[in-house]
Amino acid sequence: MDLTSFNKMNWATTDEDLEYIGDKIESLYHFPVVSEKMIKKLSTASESMIKAGLLGSNADGLFKPEK
Repeated sequence: MDLTSFNKMNWATTDEDLEYIGDKIESLYHFPVVSEKMIKKLSTASESMIKAGLLGSNADGLFKPEK
């Protein structure tokens, strides 16, 4: 997706909500990158892998799924 169509809204530097970009992305066709067979072979990330992936992140800004 070409983000230059959003340049007039200063999307790259604004502190405002960018939900309109997410809405545009959601409206586009999404190509599958893995098959169902491949998904079944995936394993869960270990605790150490998750910690490594989050190293240096700000916990306040992270998505927290509802349980």
